[in-house]
Amino acid sequence: MNVKVQGPYIEVTLSRRNLIALLGKLDRPGEAIRTLTRMAGDEGERYVLTVIAEEDEQHYGERTPGYMGADLEEQIAADRARREEELRQQAIAQQHAKIDLYADLKKKGEPIPEDLRREVEEALPSSSDDD
Repeated sequence: MNVKVQGPYIEVTLSRRNLIALLGKLDRPGEAIRTLTRMAGDEGERYVLTVIAEEDEQHYGERTPGYMGADLEEQIAADRARREEELRQQAIAQQHAKIDLYADLKKKGEPIPEDLRREVEEALPSSSDDD
């Protein structure tokens, strides 16, 4: 990150890599606030930039967000849909892993943690030939 201050204007330059990393961090639960620090300037001034992410509804409230251009709006919508699908696929994979673990433990006759047993047995249809 580079910071350039000229009078009342502050210019922050991030590499594409830094920007992508920052966006990724802002999307993680519990990591909505990030502070980036960089030494800049001839006199060794220290600048601290704090970035706070808010949901659109919280940020804009009752007012309509400004226009960004159709292509950018489409890209944002596509990125959001992609992230939501990735999260959905991760959740499905986690549930499959729980079911597989449950089945393995049951097959081996090993103890099944109560929370795992409850979650899996509530989700799966009951079978009359079990146990």
